Amino acid sequence: MRILFDHQIISLQNYGGISEYFSKIIDGINETEGCTAELTNPNLGNEVILKKLDKINSWERIVWKSLPHKGYRVRNIYTSVKLKVSTYDIFHPTYYNPYFLKWIPTTKPWTFTYHDMTHERMGSLFPGLKNELFQQEKKYLVNKASKFIAISHTTKNDILEYYKINSDRVQVIHHGNPFEDVDIGAIPPIESLHEPFLLFVGTRYNYKNFNHYLIAVAPLLKKYSIKLICAGGGLFSLEEKQIIAKLGIATLVTQVSINKKRLIQLYKSAIAFTYPSLYEGFGLPILEAFACGCPCILSDIEVFQEVAGKDAALYFSPYDVDSIRQSIERILNNSDLGGNLIDQGKERLKYFSWANTLNKTLSLYMELIA
Repeated sequence: MRILFDHQIISLQNYGGISEYFSKIIDGINETEGCTAELTNPNLGNEVILKKLDKINSWERIVWKSLPHKGYRVRNIYTSVKLKVSTYDIFHPTYYNPYFLKWIPTTKPWTFTYHDMTHERMGSLFPGLKNELFQQEKKYLVNKASKFIAISHTTKNDILEYYKINSDRVQVIHHGNPFEDVDIGAIPPIESLHEPFLLFVGTRYNYKNFNHYLIAVAPLLKKYSIKLICAGGGLFSLEEKQIIAKLGIATLVTQVSINKKRLIQLYKSAIAFTYPSLYEGFGLPILEAFACGCPCILSDIEVFQEVAGKDAALYFSPYDVDSIRQSIERILNNSDLGGNLIDQGKERLKYFSWANTLNKTLSLYMELIA
């Protein structure tokens, strides 16, 4: 079985959860006897999609290098040609642009992965999330695909409610542990961080609820002489700097750039990982924290309950400053609680493996081919 993947998410991000997902899937396919995964375009510099996953033939590399422009539309055209001339059994686009439907032969099965309903669910609260073209593309694929993947039951339920489609067309396939292939024990904590800290990971805009979260933790940072480290997500915006200054915690809040090793070190060194989002499609950082032995304090939203279960995390109302503050303070005042959460997190992590993700994905491919 030969599966063809396109360039979309690889072109759109250098690092990220969706890239991690496709990297694991492609890698797993190529390690499965009788299966081959191929990218439609030569490796485009994405940090997660490793060069060993790039199966482009030498003549195609020559053609690609000869192209004077390699923008997004050119990559779409290049992929479209490959859909016409390549030998493959199934096509799996890596994001929501439906350009390929004009080119893929009607006899070729295809599927796609639906990652979240953030724009649809959060657009009324945060107008900046409204993107009509993006939402139309997602809807178009939903209506055209005979069967596709949702990364959580929460996402599937949202899809069914929003699109009113048959439940059988959506298959839930969870992500695996992002650090599954990493020897966590061989990576030491960061010795230079002498002060205890809470950890926030990733982007911080609108539905990530960061500004509200800052108001909640500010008194705790002062009271317990701890810091807040924001890993990744880019430098603080002017608005964030102003809020931090107004709260009087400018010396207690830090943003740092990360790579995989650095992120693992932060998880291993933190008092707790805090995740105050109002909505997510899954929650890969929860599995990262579990893998690194970091207690999790999470928004009490449906998908986080799905990932972390009842006992592997503390939960708070993301809309309630007091609820956020009280949950974090429970960890600060009870080291045994933190240890128990670490143990429960490692148990919960056993439910999420890339082998399981791969096997279910391959089964879906076989079903579509049949």
